Amino acid sequence: MLGRAEDATLKGVDIAARAIQQIDCAKLQQKPELIIRGAPVGAGTALREKLAKDHDGLGVRVKEYSAEAGQIEGDFRSAALSLMPSRREGFGLVALEALSVGTPVLVSENSGFAELLKTLMEPYEWDHYIVETPDDCECAARNWRDRIFNELRDVDASIRRAKKLSDILAEALTWRASCDDLMAKLDSVLPQSPKP
Repeated sequence: MLGRAEDATLKGVDIAARAIQQIDCAKLQQKPELIIRGAPVGAGTALREKLAKDHDGLGVRVKEYSAEAGQIEGDFRSAALSLMPSRREGFGLVALEALSVGTPVLVSENSGFAELLKTLMEPYEWDHYIVETPDDCECAARNWRDRIFNELRDVDASIRRAKKLSDILAEALTWRASCDDLMAKLDSVLPQSPKP
């Protein structure tokens, strides 16, 4: 996970921790570990200790916030999966950042990124990336547990889906398309000049 860990509830840190704690590791090649990048300076140890105490047996590492692109890219490249279990999320650039280096993603249905996927894909396609995330932690954690397990059970397939999604987004999210969309919206709201 990458995000402002001081907003742990909003970002769904509890959901991710509970989901990973509940995964049946016997059916995976290795036990998953939750890595969180984004703790405020000096607060990483306290967050790690709280998560370890609240979620017995959870493997967790907490890293402080960094704006260093190399560190963030390294975090994504070392991850098998990027999680964005936010209870609310404006857009979710983290998903785009992860996909840009080939890391598979799972995102909350409560994000602008999920809304974008729903406009670009059919439900059977976007269902691979979007997870139903109600406010209730236990219910959300079950949904995320099952989806995380499925992604980690077949990492190669997960990577192929990430590549496919990255290609779809690269085609749809161009500067030209963004400018055309902006101009169309401006034309619809600005008064038109009278023609001579």
